[in-house]
Amino acid sequence: LNLDSAHPFVCSNAAWALGEAAIRLGPRCMAPFTDAAMRKMIPILNNSSDGGEKQSQLQRDSGLFHSIALTISRLGLVCPGETGKHLEHFAKAWCESLTKT
Repeated sequence: LNLDSAHPFVCSNAAWALGEAAIRLGPRCMAPFTDAAMRKMIPILNNSSDGGEKQSQLQRDSGLFHSIALTISRLGLVCPGETGKHLEHFAKAWCESLTKT
């Protein structure tokens, strides 16, 4: 997965594609990849709300955070157990990102 915030447009597209795949392929296909995807997306999403220098660099890429938040939502629908175990690490930033849409 090319979920690297250094390349926000590529990262946003990769997140979008992952969310689409989750909906279309279902839990049997996505469950093995959900944990790895969450571990890559959570730090990116958390950077959307932590302030500081990183946020000023990434603020223009709010579409990236929106894509990540929606993809996490889709993974939560398809693989709730795998996604839910990470909830304490992303819930605040996830909710904040979704309220900005």
